[in-house]
Amino acid sequence: MKVIKIRSLGILVCLLLLAAGLGLCLYASILSVSNYPLPTDWSEAGRIFQAASVFGQVVLGTDTPLPWLDPGRSILEGLVLLIPGSSIWMFRLWKEIPLFSTTILTSVLHEQGPRGRHLCPRFGNGGAIGIFSLR
Repeated sequence: MKVIKIRSLGILVCLLLLAAGLGLCLYASILSVSNYPLPTDWSEAGRIFQAASVFGQVVLGTDTPLPWLDPGRSILEGLVLLIPGSSIWMFRLWKEIPLFSTTILTSVLHEQGPRGRHLCPRFGNGGAIGIFSLR
């Protein structure tokens, strides 16, 4: 009986630590979403321009070349700029969404289900590393 109580207490502590860590990450990400008109980190202005230049004709009104640095990231980040009247806080919020979605997807696919079986048995460590690297 003592082993069951200690094990359930350990699981409860792990779940509380996981929730606290997720809450802190969410809080830190929400703090970066603001309507402040100037860049909030060293490469943000360049990233916004690269994202806008992917959809140059629609967003900027002129044809621009695709960015040579991280074109896939620029395409994903530029999708929010296609919304008419989108502002900088929407871009900053959209930029934070992939961080949580890839982390949660990796955790769910890599988690072991009941009786020690993986929920997605063919996923493995390589798949976890691949999805986590999309961050």
